[in-house]
Amino acid sequence: GVNSENILMVGDWPERDVVGAKKLNMKTAFAKYGDTFGTEYSGADYDLNDISQLLKIIEKENINA
Repeated sequence: GVNSENILMVGDWPERDVVGAKKLNMKTAFAKYGDTFGTEYSGADYDLNDISQLLKIIEKENINA
């Protein structure tokens, strides 16, 4: 029962995770710390160096909702 624009997809494979989530109108966060491909541009709304950064992103998104 949650609208896709209110979902944040976190993934470490841009071509699969970010692209797929964007097609469903989800917000996206690229987990750079899990990237094994050397991705330079993820196309995500957010790039994460550490999982703890999610807290600020969720806070920001909740304020903007």
